[in-house]
Amino acid sequence: MICTRCDEFKKVLAVEEYIVRSAPEKGNFLEELFDEFSVNQEVESICQNCSNKISKSESYFDDDELMERLYHFIGEQLTSKIEGCQFCSQPSEIFTSMRHGGFFDEEDDVEGMIDDLDTSIEVGEFIYDQFDLDTIDEIVKSMYCPVCGFGSGPNYDEKIDYGFFDEFSKIYTKESLDEFDERFYGEIEEIEKEVSLLANELTMEELVDLKDEYIQNKLYVSQNKAFLSLEEVIKSLYEKGGYYPLASGRTIFRTRTMELGYQISESPPDDKLWEPPYGVSGHGRYNDIGVSVLYCANNLDVLQEEVPLDQGKEYVYAKFILSKTLKMFPINFVFKRGKDKQSDFDGLISQPSKSDSKSFRIEYIMSNIVAAICSKIGYNGIAYKSTKCLESINYAFLRFDKENELTMVEVFK
Repeated sequence: MICTRCDEFKKVLAVEEYIVRSAPEKGNFLEELFDEFSVNQEVESICQNCSNKISKSESYFDDDELMERLYHFIGEQLTSKIEGCQFCSQPSEIFTSMRHGGFFDEEDDVEGMIDDLDTSIEVGEFIYDQFDLDTIDEIVKSMYCPVCGFGSGPNYDEKIDYGFFDEFSKIYTKESLDEFDERFYGEIEEIEKEVSLLANELTMEELVDLKDEYIQNKLYVSQNKAFLSLEEVIKSLYEKGGYYPLASGRTIFRTRTMELGYQISESPPDDKLWEPPYGVSGHGRYNDIGVSVLYCANNLDVLQEEVPLDQGKEYVYAKFILSKTLKMFPINFVFKRGKDKQSDFDGLISQPSKSDSKSFRIEYIMSNIVAAICSKIGYNGIAYKSTKCLESINYAFLRFDKENELTMVEVFK
């Protein structure tokens, strides 16, 4: 048995973080995983694995194949990024030539030169970089080099055993090969790197100007050329199915700080744990002052990092279950980077707030603009990486039905 509080479930959350950040088009994988392997709890019970409470109607997993499918997906995604390994890449051929080609004198430090040039990545390091997971043998065995086949195991048709990677096997991605070219060949033409969806439509300067205009005159910002371009990018993505499907059956969490000794309302669910009424809320990352947005997280542990606790207060938590798959805007995937190091689009929407003021926070302006566009276009909300805990995903729900799409099932301390 695996519930949403089990350590094993954190591997599911690691996959979600990867999908929201890098591959929202793969969001249907988690949706299918929940549909196929989750079991709906009919009565309140205790998890046999971690001893935490499983609420009535909450989902848990009771199938060993869950982890097998999860590891295979991770291996598949990592394999898709491999463009060579220690046995077949151009750098490996060059290093072999350096060692045995007779080009250097005995006193030359050839291995030192190779170390300075080598941009390969160990498999264990690659897994951690992409999914924030320590090496798991099943993931390593699911990876192979698409160029030479090493790592794919025995091929009985070809009568060849390609062996398997281990955590110290070395691979190359497009980025590491580009870095090798820069080191080995010296000054070369600017290498084309993957850029965000915004890069071909907007410059950093245009977005900064949009942010400034919003501060000066919020009412007329929708006529700004950059606003219209940004709206078109987001609208086009939505129409092409470019959303992260937050799957039906998912359990998510929320917290608020209450006065010490706060009495939880058991029935009906505590209204104070829903989003604040219109006109009450302070300035949030995805809501303007007074605008009502429900903020949640994909795991309970991150909430205390997200919400500071004042003296004389205590945390009160709410558990929600999705009864319908909701369309979430994958903002970190869209706001990645521009065409150069100065175009850090991600910085526009991921800046931690430097102010304790609830009335106005300049760091939230761009994300407020994005939220307004998403709500207008039809997204249910925004999925975004936590700025306090980078392996966690938060959700800002902009439009949803409390009766039919999102249900509060438990309030607790």
